[in-house]
Amino acid sequence: MPQLNPAPWFWTLIIIWLSMLMLWTKFINYEPTNPINPFNYQTSHPSNPWAWPW
Repeated sequence: MPQLNPAPWFWTLIIIWLSMLMLWTKFINYEPTNPINPFNYQTSHPSNPWAWPW
């Protein structure tokens, strides 16, 4: 694999930052519906254009 010239750790940080941003925008518009199972989420504001579709 050819060596990336402009600092490969820089692109790694960008990828990690983008993935964290996507996860943050995924869970920021969600609220737990079942207190027994806190991983059961539903959209709190379905009309929010910043909400991710998944």
